[in-house]
Amino acid sequence: MTPQSLPRTKWFLRHTSLGQTLCLGQTRSFAKMKHGVAMRKLNRDTAHRLAMFRTMVTQLIEHERITTTLPKAKELRRWADKIVGLAKKGDLAARRAAIAILRSPEAVQKAFIHFPERYATRQGGYTRVLKVRSMVTFIVVF
Repeated sequence: MTPQSLPRTKWFLRHTSLGQTLCLGQTRSFAKMKHGVAMRKLNRDTAHRLAMFRTMVTQLIEHERITTTLPKAKELRRWADKIVGLAKKGDLAARRAAIAILRSPEAVQKAFIHFPERYATRQGGYTRVLKVRSMVTFIVVF
């Protein structure tokens, strides 16, 4: 009996997805898809990662540029674009959502006053990742 002719039971799918040996010494592996895996983990637990990105996006809004590594910069773009989108909405619910993310009221105020007029015609892509000096230093710029 070959692995292709085995019935697709729960046992079969569970054990073959782990790459274990089947009845004739053949293995069958299934490609694991990244459904529902959206963010980079960056070798940190969830609380540390969320605190780090909240601080970084607050500093990015306050200083309008930040120096970091490439994976962090790419992930920070998503957070910053979300804040700019909330600022462009401008309603109370959007402001409260931004307050839940940003760490300082000054950053919320700056985002909701300056960003809607600055990015009124742009539909997305509010940040840029620029390479500087070495292979590991990148700047995220508004």
